[in-house]
Formats: sequence, structure tokens, C-alpha cells
Amino acid sequence: MTDAAKPDPIPDSYRRVTPCLVVRGAAKALE
Repeated sequence: MTDAAKPDPIPDSYRRVTPCLVVRGAAKALE
């Protein structure tokens, strides 16, 4: 692929990307 054909992973309307981690049973693990 050329650089022109690659899609932009972050659209111009978004300023940043925030990662999110979801853990099942996290509340129980913290007890």
C-alpha cells in the first residue's frame, strides 16, 4: 500500500485516543 491509500486511524475530528481496559470481576478482585 502507498501512504495515500492507507486510512487515517485517527480522524481529524478527534484530538486524542484514550485506551480503555475492561476487566470482568474487577470490583471483586479489588476487595
